[in-house]
Amino acid sequence: MAEYNQATYDAVADIIAEVSAIDRGTIAPESHAINDLGIDSLDFLDVTFAIDKKFGIKMPVEKWMEDVNEGRAKAEEFFVMGNLVRRIEEVKLTGEEMRIAHHPFGKHGERFAALAQIPEEHANVTIGL
Repeated sequence: MAEYNQATYDAVADIIAEVSAIDRGTIAPESHAINDLGIDSLDFLDVTFAIDKKFGIKMPVEKWMEDVNEGRAKAEEFFVMGNLVRRIEEVKLTGEEMRIAHHPFGKHGERFAALAQIPEEHANVTIGL
């Protein structure tokens, strides 16, 4: 099984424990959120919202479920804890890449945006190299 981000795993396990009232010690990387931990669909929705808020992302759960229902993926790819954490990391990366790709100045966008905030009285300052 491929590695996963431990900090993300810990945060997700803490969220699941809190939202679903599950003992944190029973949550393991190989735990299936539904089959092993007994999380029902309403709790999983609450977990999803909490994860979205924690990481500033939008988990594509609808797309994941569609992939499972249409046979393009197995449920374990999304709902086993270690795999879920990897999927969250992918969503975080994709969100960052999309933010950069859609910024008018690409990956340097934040630097240019910061420069745009320079007060006008400092705008004509030349820095010698």
